[in-house]
Amino acid sequence: LHYPLRRQRQMCKETDHTEAAKAYGASKDEVKEAVVLASGTRAFSMILQGNGVDLEEFKEEFQRMMAFMAKKAEKK
Repeated sequence: LHYPLRRQRQMCKETDHTEAAKAYGASKDEVKEAVVLASGTRAFSMILQGNGVDLEEFKEEFQRMMAFMAKKAEKK
């Protein structure tokens, strides 16, 4: 588990996505929001990876969830 964390720190040093976002006009609040959303994505990615969840099975389950929610939305 240490390697992905070490690699992430290295990526942060080599690229500065915050500065790039600001250069494209992102406000300080937009950058903060993006960081929060990215942290959630990263956390759940590590949970799935660490627990050995099969990617193809996950994709299939996700598609079933999206179809279920779409049907529920139609009924409203």
